Amino acid sequence: MSGSGPKWLSPSDPWHHSKPWFDRALAYARAAGWWYRKAGGSGHIHGTAFCQPPDDRARACKYIVFSTGDGGESAAREFERLVRRCPHNTGVVVGVVAEAAAQLGKVEALCRGAEALLERSAYEQDAAALFDRAEQLLTEAGDAASEVDELLTAAFDMEEEARAAGAAAEESLGEAATPLRDPGQLLELADESALQVKASLKQETESGEVRDLKRRVREIRTTIRSLRARLHQ
Repeated sequence: MSGSGPKWLSPSDPWHHSKPWFDRALAYARAAGWWYRKAGGSGHIHGTAFCQPPDDRARACKYIVFSTGDGGESAAREFERLVRRCPHNTGVVVGVVAEAAAQLGKVEALCRGAEALLERSAYEQDAAALFDRAEQLLTEAGDAASEVDELLTAAFDMEEEARAAGAAAEESLGEAATPLRDPGQLLELADESALQVKASLKQETESGEVRDLKRRVREIRTTIRSLRARLHQ
């Protein structure tokens, strides 16, 4: 086989990607027993992951991993979901580090969902205040027509922002696979899950991947504290 051609990597081989989110997703798939057909050369496709060995790939779940492009983080999360839902390798035990990485992905989705819900609430409150002000002006005498138009336009814009934030929240909470829609409950679940990940990593041998996961836990808990402060604003 040519050195520049595709190369099969087994679950026992190291898999690496220049983008950290895909590097984590590949590590999770490898820990779950997947195989990787690394593309040759420097093309747009980095490789293709299969849940079965090369000789049995016809019946395998598969996912194409790109080297570059927009939406890489979302694609990596989609890849991890495929690995978790794969019906073939149900007996494979995923390692602590890979499972921690997947769990942190869910926690980050919970935080994004909670933040989007808080933004939706803020936009809705701003829109309501603008509508109230416009209604007040309409009941008052004087030349206020232009100001009313400006207020209504701003209020409608706020409503559109609220709808966009709601859609973003649904996308993130769908990734987290949770029925919760209360920001406070979401942040409580996120914090509990982050602490579980932190505890699971205590006995793991220190490595670059473990240090990265611990850093993500710290960043997530900082985000949670910041979002909690917004709950009562």
